[in-house]
Amino acid sequence: MAKSLFESAHEIKKNCRITIYPDGSVGEILACSVDIFVPDGWEAVNQDKSIGAGCCSDNNERARRRAQKRIETLIKANPVLDVFWTLTISPEAVTEKGMAVDRTDYDAVCRKLQQWLADRVRRRGLFYVAVFEYHKKTDEQGKHALHIHGVANHSAMKLEESGRKYKDKSGHWHKIYNVKDWKLGFTTAMYMYGNRDQAIKYIGKYVGKSERPVGGRWYMHSHNLSEPTYKYLNVNFLNAPGEAWPCPEARCAFKKIPVEYADKIAQE
Repeated sequence: MAKSLFESAHEIKKNCRITIYPDGSVGEILACSVDIFVPDGWEAVNQDKSIGAGCCSDNNERARRRAQKRIETLIKANPVLDVFWTLTISPEAVTEKGMAVDRTDYDAVCRKLQQWLADRVRRRGLFYVAVFEYHKKTDEQGKHALHIHGVANHSAMKLEESGRKYKDKSGHWHKIYNVKDWKLGFTTAMYMYGNRDQAIKYIGKYVGKSERPVGGRWYMHSHNLSEPTYKYLNVNFLNAPGEAWPCPEARCAFKKIPVEYADKIAQE
């Protein structure tokens, strides 16, 4: 709810936003050459459209980048998400009632997926972030089948060893699992390993590969996930550490300040 009416933008907006995860760790410190960040609880009146946080005139590309950032933020804020999985739909897939599931039909696939996910959220405490992806190859009708990538908490999933292993770039082997109770097609699942940030970016790449949002959405997530909090302040942009990059469309520049400077800039 808005704190007050008719406060000036100069008094409200800040040029730095610190992302703080539920465990207290700092995720990102983003600074801007102009005051663009609006703390929670305020709403703009007669907003100046010439200045904004986006750096791309292509709305679709901006939405894609926001989605990738949002996926990254949600996963980082929820360490319980420790298993990466893929669900496919076979050409012969049928429901429990014997109804065929068209794996090229987004509405049909999404309906079954959401039923499956919602049941596990309710019964097992599933946490998840998921992304749709089209198969590269088309079927006989020239349509692309859908499959789903996601991350979740292993404690809410029924995993069984597949008998196969994956060898990473460092030469380490990792067990590949199947999702036992997904009955509509083949599955794979694997515990996250190594650098978690790299694993998170790997998941976000599926959004980057899509030319458009599948079914009008870039991703989906359970509503029981923890969210980060944000701290807003003003910093000296020119003197702040970090490499700046220009954003001509927004008539400003941005800079990611190394997280080790969080305490220092908060005291300035």
